[in-house]
Amino acid sequence: MTRVGPTWLLALVQFGLLVAGGCASFVAAPLPREAEVAPRRAFTASRFRVATTELQRVARAPIEVDLGDGLDPDEAAVLAVLMNYDLIAAREAHGEASAQLLIAGILPNPRLDAGLNHPYGAGSAGTTNALNLSLSMDLKPFIARSARRNAASKTIEQVDLGIAWHEWQIAQDARLLVVRLGWIRKRLKLARDELEFMQQASNATSAASRSGDATLDTLGLQQAALERVRRALNELEQTDVDTDSALRSLLGNPVLDRLEVSEPSSSAALDAWVLDIESCLEGRLDLLALRRGHEAGEERLRAAVLEQFPAVSVGLAYQRSEVALNFIGGFVTVELPVFDRNQGAVKLGEASRRRLEYEYAARVANARGDLDRLLRFASLLRRQLPDVEQSVAPLAEIELREREAVVHGDIPLLSYQAVRGTLFDQRLQATVMAQALAEARIGVETTCGGERQTRP
Repeated sequence: MTRVGPTWLLALVQFGLLVAGGCASFVAAPLPREAEVAPRRAFTASRFRVATTELQRVARAPIEVDLGDGLDPDEAAVLAVLMNYDLIAAREAHGEASAQLLIAGILPNPRLDAGLNHPYGAGSAGTTNALNLSLSMDLKPFIARSARRNAASKTIEQVDLGIAWHEWQIAQDARLLVVRLGWIRKRLKLARDELEFMQQASNATSAASRSGDATLDTLGLQQAALERVRRALNELEQTDVDTDSALRSLLGNPVLDRLEVSEPSSSAALDAWVLDIESCLEGRLDLLALRRGHEAGEERLRAAVLEQFPAVSVGLAYQRSEVALNFIGGFVTVELPVFDRNQGAVKLGEASRRRLEYEYAARVANARGDLDRLLRFASLLRRQLPDVEQSVAPLAEIELREREAVVHGDIPLLSYQAVRGTLFDQRLQATVMAQALAEARIGVETTCGGERQTRP
């Protein structure tokens, strides 16, 4: 009886080892412990000069970050995009989407089947081992390969636009917090100056009361005015700490004793705005991402429709019988689509497409509503703010004259305290309204989503 040598089997083993040699290996990468996640170091200006030139959507011109003169809104936006922990993690989604594109383009492996039958027993004399070899390829993955690759490519664009949208929102949050912190600290200065003045006045009234030159009701009135200012200062200090902490968190928790910000100006907020809502929405990054998502869904649905066709495999076969008779030929295997015609994937694709259409329409409607609300609110503030600001100077002049009159005993302290309190309130109100107007402008830019459409 003739036997087949192990040459062909050895060749198959060598081929398998060669293929396996090109495979990736697994390397464990455990998460660091909480104590190993170090806080950010203090900022340095030179560290960011090159990187900021790449952030076209966040800052149209390169920015040289200098914390010595206080953090301005654009500097904060750049630092937040570079240092924010959430964004660093979000950017890894691009790698996952790229891997999906690689998966979509990989061709199916050919299939090699081998069989060996050894004849034995009565009648096996003079026979040899029967050998069956076949090499086949599934053709179905080729049918929808182009649609799957297109879907994966659109998904990468969607992911990148989604990352850019996330970056834009983080940058705008940083701008908003810098502006807010600047106005809060401006009010803090007003409140501290007012508290110092009221403390001196209270001390003088207390001394006059002890000497019999001031009545108890006058002392009570002065003390009540002092505590009113102190309460306002306490609330502002609490808001300052809360806003400062939120800004530090966006910036990656830098190691800084005090986070200084640039001083805001109400004159810039009063500038007229020019806004093209339609072009604003066309450039909004999350809407662009949804469009790419819809296009990817269209391609996935097209792939699901194409994959309704039966699975077809073609191949070559070699056979040697036990009497050493050789056969060579080809074959075709067709799957019979009796039960599974990929109808589930088609229905899922259609439902996903409808959901994306409704989500896109809802996002556009919400964006229009936000823009309308912000623009109407800003228009109201631009009309009201000048009146409030113009009321400060006359009140300040009256307050100065009444202060001198109180010293000479010409008018009662109650009258003076009413004017002084109103002057303080008007100054605070002017800063509150200017802050609201500046924040509304940032809100409009944020809603536009990546294209800073507002300009003076």
